[in-house]
Amino acid sequence: LDGDALAQMKSTATLVNIAWGAVVDTAALTTALQQGDISTALDVTEPEPLPRDHPLLTMENVTITRHLGTDSA
Repeated sequence: LDGDALAQMKSTATLVNIAWGAVVDTAALTTALQQGDISTALDVTEPEPLPRDHPLLTMENVTITRHLGTDSA
């Protein structure tokens, strides 16, 4: 998902990524989240792990889990 796809999401949308971090353009997602357009729940990121100073780690409209999506048993 690139910036254009993210811009088309409703402002009440929550993007959930449990697939691969590279499925979503991290820079475009960060920008959309900083603008308050959407929220997100991420089980994966690109890069993984995110650098400790990455903006996604401090945003209120972001939930990041510790890559638990494959733990379904």
